[in-house]
Amino acid sequence: PFDVDPYANESDEERRTRHLRTLGLADSADEHDIKDAFRARSRRYHPDKVPEAEKAEASRKFRECKEAYDWLMSHRRKAA
Repeated sequence: PFDVDPYANESDEERRTRHLRTLGLADSADEHDIKDAFRARSRRYHPDKVPEAEKAEASRKFRECKEAYDWLMSHRRKAA
């Protein structure tokens, strides 16, 4: 089966809110807040930093944080 994006029909605002929540941030977060939250979460969930038993879940969360950060930063640059 093909990988289908379950969020394909999201508006940019809905996607922004979802990505901010992934990083544990409020809607009012600025670029500095986004960077700080990403750094903290990426350290927390980095697969090389967690016990073997937690690697699968940590890898998933790490990828989600990376996706959120990349999307938020690319859209901040477009908006500026």
